[in-house]
Amino acid sequence: MKKKLKNKIIVFLLALMSLFILGGCSLGASLNDVKKDYNLTAQVTYYANGGVFNNSKTQKDMYYTAGSKALNIGVVNPTSGSVSISNSQGEFDGWYFIELDGEGNPVFEDEEKGLYKLTDNKVDFTVALADGDHWIVGAKWKSLTNLKVQIVVDTGLTVPFNSEKINSSMKLPEGVSEKTGVVNGDIIGEFEYNRNDRVFKKTEPFTVADKSFTFVEYYLDEACTQLAFPSAASYYEKQGENDTIYAKYIAGEWTIVKDGVTASTMFSAMASGRYWLIADIDMSEYPLEKIVLATGCEIQGNGKTLSNLKVKREQGIGAGDNNVYSLLGTVQASAKIENLTIENVTMTYKTVGECEIYFVCNEIEAGATITNVSISGSLTVKNLSGGSVTNLENGLDHCLYGGFASDADYTEENGFKVEYDYITVE
Repeated sequence: MKKKLKNKIIVFLLALMSLFILGGCSLGASLNDVKKDYNLTAQVTYYANGGVFNNSKTQKDMYYTAGSKALNIGVVNPTSGSVSISNSQGEFDGWYFIELDGEGNPVFEDEEKGLYKLTDNKVDFTVALADGDHWIVGAKWKSLTNLKVQIVVDTGLTVPFNSEKINSSMKLPEGVSEKTGVVNGDIIGEFEYNRNDRVFKKTEPFTVADKSFTFVEYYLDEACTQLAFPSAASYYEKQGENDTIYAKYIAGEWTIVKDGVTASTMFSAMASGRYWLIADIDMSEYPLEKIVLATGCEIQGNGKTLSNLKVKREQGIGAGDNNVYSLLGTVQASAKIENLTIENVTMTYKTVGECEIYFVCNEIEAGATITNVSISGSLTVKNLSGGSVTNLENGLDHCLYGGFASDADYTEENGFKVEYDYITVE
């Protein structure tokens, strides 16, 4: 082995050995002899500054030859031995030069806790050490702050709370575990930031066992207008030391409609249930092939839009007992649909027998509540052999709603606003 290469390896190993020298201790002449023999003329003193090194010490002194680069402990783990630093109260955030007094001694920020005052000068480990350098550096730590969860519910309502039903990753603040009910503004839990300063999407903070309330979603604002986690893969990124997200609960048992999957579920079970929309949803990848026979559910649209819904019936209709078809089927007396826009609907039917086809619904029973609902799109009907659409035999004056003599008998006062690009029968 060449002497130059051998010396470099020895110097590196000696530098590693120096990691385990006790802070404040001196090896006397033996250390000085090693420094002299291997020309170790530069020094770096590392203070854990609230943390500890892997040998449970809070200070490490390392010696280097001039022109070499200091070891970035916490980032680099040499293969000859693990070198690490940790702090149960925080995450490592790099090395910074420590402020020195007039005599060159490190200045304490909190002597009782062993914390030194860091400058804003971050250590650049790409810079080579010069002959006679003595860097005095301290670890900087990011505090492991928690993301607080505050409940949002209508004023005057109390949500039943059972600490045994909380999300397994949520911590309970002091005193919360004794609560049996929570109200608007209560802090009900905390999520801890992970090592990347991010909190990935969590399931509901706690389960209401009696289903008297439903968790809607987490929001960034107390008014609940901006989702904290727009998608399952999204995350919340730390903004400050005491961040808060808002967990919205609504009275009653609801299905939350937030994406194409949950919207498809709603359309496949329109006969009953309660649905609460929280997002605008593009339905282009979720075509509706099952015919909606009846709509008896409650849909709170909350001003959201379902767009690009495709309704297709290719195998031929009109030959069976059910021969009336539309987007919503029969709107039953139990139905309640409010503040919803369904835009750019594309309905395509092929008929093989006599039937009725309407753009919106078969009929609207007395007692149904339709408020501020807008539907737009197009309807295409292709009559195959034996197919016919009786309500369209005399033109398009009865193509939107069943249950009326003509579309003119139905007005927007009944809750629907309908626009269509075209309705064609081939």
